[in-house]
Amino acid sequence: MSEYYSLLDQIAKEFHIVQGDTEIDSSYQSRVIYSLLGRMGYASLWDVEDGNDVQYVSIQHFKNRIRNVLKCYCDIYSDMQEGSFNTEDLCTEIENIYRATGVMYHKKNHLAPAAEHEAIVDNLTFTRGKMLSEKQCISGIGTYIRSVSHQHNIEDVKRMFQLDWGRMDDAWRGLLKKIQWRPLDLPLSLEYLRTESPFTQKYWKNQRPSSECISLARTQDGCYYMYRSSDEPLVYQLPDWMTRDGAYRVLSNGCLMALGVLPKAQYVVDGAIVTLKLGYLYPKAELNFLSLYSWPVQYREFGKPFTRIFSREVFFTVKSIFETMGYEFMEAK
Repeated sequence: MSEYYSLLDQIAKEFHIVQGDTEIDSSYQSRVIYSLLGRMGYASLWDVEDGNDVQYVSIQHFKNRIRNVLKCYCDIYSDMQEGSFNTEDLCTEIENIYRATGVMYHKKNHLAPAAEHEAIVDNLTFTRGKMLSEKQCISGIGTYIRSVSHQHNIEDVKRMFQLDWGRMDDAWRGLLKKIQWRPLDLPLSLEYLRTESPFTQKYWKNQRPSSECISLARTQDGCYYMYRSSDEPLVYQLPDWMTRDGAYRVLSNGCLMALGVLPKAQYVVDGAIVTLKLGYLYPKAELNFLSLYSWPVQYREFGKPFTRIFSREVFFTVKSIFETMGYEFMEAK
């Protein structure tokens, strides 16, 4: 059995994945296998017939590669049962993360590797679309190279992963300058964005804000409004493109940031890894970027990624990127 665990160590060495000082073996092994599954799924994108000008494979082919590799490793490691992983959700999670962060192109139920791109921040080069033969480090399922370059362009990596909003609170204040208020005369009841702790409860509440402030409100059928609390409440209906499919979280984060109440994310350093716990759900682009470069804490359910594990060197670079957007972090004691 020792040679099998040596195999995992070799994979970890290849990807530069290091066990945390207090991390249990099963967590470390699961992280290595998760990164391997992402890499093997990505490798399947090159399984095309010779002479094909466009490298597209089916989504089923991509997922089958992940399924088969996972089954092989669960067969090898008797203490790592296949039931520890929700195979189908895991396949979908990796596919969704790759597609959302531009690692893969999608066309009519087929996938292809993205064009090569990279961006340097601090001592790391974030990479996308590089050939499999090129040596790269992996955090989660995201690839990077340790860089000795003195170049530094946070804006480039933000454009690379659709994070180019600037500061969330600046975007919120900029919108406030452009809107035209009208009296509240809605026949439907509204839910109001929670603007005071505890944020561990639902983000929306039925009670109107007790203090005068500008925040968000929404109807049950999904119409969103800027809401101004006063003697005569005022509203401005937001266009659908700003709110659909969770896009409103750009505004909700910006609103709370402008009010000075957006909860800080907390992190714990454990040697070569860092565990991050969000205090509030970020917008999708931010969550996608975090998910690409981190590991989940368990592999049975995949939902909102409030808690993730990072390579230490990647985390502090990601932290510096997010701080330029107004997000705050604190190390948990």
